[in-house]
Amino acid sequence: MKKLLVLPAIALSLIGTGTAAVSVPETNMNKTPEVTEIQLGNGDDSIIMYSSSILLGSQAVSFDHGSGSGYFWNKSGDDLKFWIQNTGPSTLRYKLINSAGHTLYQESISPGAQKTLYFSTSWSDWVSSGKYTISVYTDDGGVGSFKFTARAFPEGF
Repeated sequence: MKKLLVLPAIALSLIGTGTAAVSVPETNMNKTPEVTEIQLGNGDDSIIMYSSSILLGSQAVSFDHGSGSGYFWNKSGDDLKFWIQNTGPSTLRYKLINSAGHTLYQESISPGAQKTLYFSTSWSDWVSSGKYTISVYTDDGGVGSFKFTARAFPEGF
């Protein structure tokens, strides 16, 4: 009887001891889409930019009497990325005004600070084709300066 139990036990123990060669096809997980990274500080922040973006305007503006403005044209009405940096000595208040004359965004920005804004065409006529204006002023009526850049994204963000 013992011989009958030993043989199946030996057979079962040998089944799991074999080694088999297993190969897995190599997959490259490091693929990245075609993108361009723009350096910080020139109006194109460190957000990765798709190469299909279109530069709409880039300008440095200085003013002496408390207010200044800049503008750019969004001819296509595509998704929009707007960057602004306060390069002056005092806090600035700014408004980004679309081609229909509506304020898209407004806020204060401290000296040296910068801000990046994204606007989508899914907002209907808020991001339309035409002239956009950046209106800037200081509370004290003094000197100020700022830089801005605007980019269109025909294929969206």
